[in-house]
Amino acid sequence: MACAASPHHLMAVRQAYCSLYDCSLEEDITSNVTPPVRKLLVGLVSSYRYDREVVEEIVAKSEASKLRDAIERKQLDDDDLVWILSTRNVFQLRATFERYRETYGNPIDEHIKRCGTGNLESILRIVVWCIGSPEKHFAEVTIHGHIERIALPSYG
Repeated sequence: MACAASPHHLMAVRQAYCSLYDCSLEEDITSNVTPPVRKLLVGLVSSYRYDREVVEEIVAKSEASKLRDAIERKQLDDDDLVWILSTRNVFQLRATFERYRETYGNPIDEHIKRCGTGNLESILRIVVWCIGSPEKHFAEVTIHGHIERIALPSYG
């Protein structure tokens, strides 16, 4: 949601969450999610992304290098990585992911996958996928949810 929604929609979700649960989404994440996943999730839900189609190629190249450095070091909670994914507009991030693929030969999510199979790696891959292609992500989530409902026995 934090990666695919417009900044205005995310703000509305955060306000509704506060109204329903008498605490902020960030407070709930901080209380219920362990580091290092907490750092990434709080960054994603608390930022306000610029939503205009602005892309700077120099920034894309520089930030692709920073992302690669964090991935190579297997530091997926690196401050630069979290900051880039949390604050850049989706158009800039897509350009950065494309620069990454062109420069390093594979999509960023494939390199993240090589870092391991923990929660942080999985969530980070979903974040990248959702930013890069939200319609494919939601189609996949919908298909898997539908298959799971069909596969579950009915106890009614």
